[in-house]
Amino acid sequence: MGRRKRNIAEAKDLYDNSKESNALFEKYYTAQGMLPEAEWPAFMTAMREGLPVTFRITGFRGHSQSLLKLLRTRYLEDLLSLTDIRPPEPLPWYPSGMAYQLHTNRLAIRKINELQRLHSFLVTETETGHITRQEAVSMVPPLVLDVRSSHRVLDMCAAPGSKTGQMLELLHRGDDSEAGRSSGELPDGLIVANDVDQRRAYMMVHQLKRLQSPCFVVCAHDSSVFPRLRLEPDGPPLLFDRVLADVPCSGDGTARKNPGVWRRWKPGHANNLHLTQAKILKRGLELLAVGGRLVYSTCSLNPVENEAVVGKLLLETEGSVELVDVRPLLPGFKSLPGLSSWKVMGANGTLFEKYSDVPVGRDHAYLRPSFFDEGYKDLPMERCMRVLPHLQDTGGFFVAALEKRRHLPWMNPAKWDAAAATAAAADACAQDGGAVQAATGDAAPAGDAAAADSSGRPQSPKSKRRRFNEDPFLFMGPEHPVWRGISETFGIDSGRFPCGNVLYRCETSKKRHLYLVNDCARRLVQGNPELKTVNMGIKIFSVCDDAEYKGYRPLQEGLSLLEPFITLRRIRVPRCDLLVLLEHELPFSDRFTEATRTAWRP
Repeated sequence: MGRRKRNIAEAKDLYDNSKESNALFEKYYTAQGMLPEAEWPAFMTAMREGLPVTFRITGFRGHSQSLLKLLRTRYLEDLLSLTDIRPPEPLPWYPSGMAYQLHTNRLAIRKINELQRLHSFLVTETETGHITRQEAVSMVPPLVLDVRSSHRVLDMCAAPGSKTGQMLELLHRGDDSEAGRSSGELPDGLIVANDVDQRRAYMMVHQLKRLQSPCFVVCAHDSSVFPRLRLEPDGPPLLFDRVLADVPCSGDGTARKNPGVWRRWKPGHANNLHLTQAKILKRGLELLAVGGRLVYSTCSLNPVENEAVVGKLLLETEGSVELVDVRPLLPGFKSLPGLSSWKVMGANGTLFEKYSDVPVGRDHAYLRPSFFDEGYKDLPMERCMRVLPHLQDTGGFFVAALEKRRHLPWMNPAKWDAAAATAAAADACAQDGGAVQAATGDAAPAGDAAAADSSGRPQSPKSKRRRFNEDPFLFMGPEHPVWRGISETFGIDSGRFPCGNVLYRCETSKKRHLYLVNDCARRLVQGNPELKTVNMGIKIFSVCDDAEYKGYRPLQEGLSLLEPFITLRRIRVPRCDLLVLLEHELPFSDRFTEATRTAWRP
């Protein structure tokens, strides 16, 4: 065997799951009837194969089409002639052909010599935000949310942030070299990216910063009790146009990239998460505006985490929420309809069809009535989307889209103002470390979901909350001395530039970094001091302590936003001088043309 073929064979062996199995897993899913019996071998074979590498090009950048052309001509065409590697292919259902799939796993792409150039290209462009490496099924929820530039969007469980980044791209849809950013216009909408784990929230900031957008806020709250927010201190509660609830799950649909799933799988993993998932979905529906859309998704195949959670909330909301079919938004994407019936597995592997079949004992206390399909028979569960690995060489996934037709039965908009004031006082006490109990309003429906007051705000837990320590977010204005100096240096017209949306993070020391956000983000943070904000916006200026220049310098990541407003300290250079800058790290001045050297002299 030649060295090249041997490398390819070794790379495939790195992800060989062909011998993985779990008897309980197979017993449970064969009993569900989720696919025709003839397809079961193909399903199990796909589950044991490594997951292909998929990536997408950042769609709102003006040069995205140029980057796509470069990818095709310089990196992909050479691979078409290989006989032992299946050539990369665009995902047929992703808009504008901007997403690709490599029919090899993430470990093999580093091992196979023919793919190393492509791998290096993907790594470099990912760091700059031009490309995002993301699992194919993970791209589905943002697409079916149908985010528009004016939408206020809540991502309830956002980390690590690939779906959040995709929604941020959709918010900027229409920005390119001819419009949007080049004229200094910003979307009116906002992405609020939340994750309960503060460390994961910081990781997500890095993911979003690559996209150079001022239209996001990252915060760290328990999504099942996410606070009611306002855009004005005395204004109405903020309801979101779009909500993504990509909830924590058992993750058995990820077995292709997480082989440990085969060894760890137990029915209890899904059963233990059902109520938490229902609480998150319920809170998401409370925060959704009438007419808005919520997408509920998991990377699980288990109906207890999927159809049972959706069914539970459809019953509780008494017709105020509708389950909708979003397949027309994804032409070419293959999925199966949601299940209308399923079985539930007890701790010892016994399968039950009805809750009344569960004998008194451990399983009776451990299983809940909402796990079972008995109450959901009349619901249109076929509108859900079940994604199985053998359909299009993806991971396993579940998606359900819900639209809010009217206010939820337990929410009383007329009492929001009074209840929200009480809840704000409770929050203030809780942040001081006190044990508080939020004032109650209209009774929430009985059940396992967290109780809520008449504002739709869940009652604060009695347990002592950990302090949240973050530097403040302080906003400037046109008369701030720092901004006056910057605007004079760079010729920025403060009447055109939104200088009221420029912020800094320190009250006393020198303001080393300045950030820009859009109006909606500023109003959100100023109107909700209790919001546990981790980060927001884009860095536009930083202090320069150079020997020859002391002041603020514009930063590359924010330059596309600043450029339309800067009138001073800018020069045009010919192509030959631009090439000098690109080809040499620290070129001497005599490498540039005389015209350029004259232009940059003070």
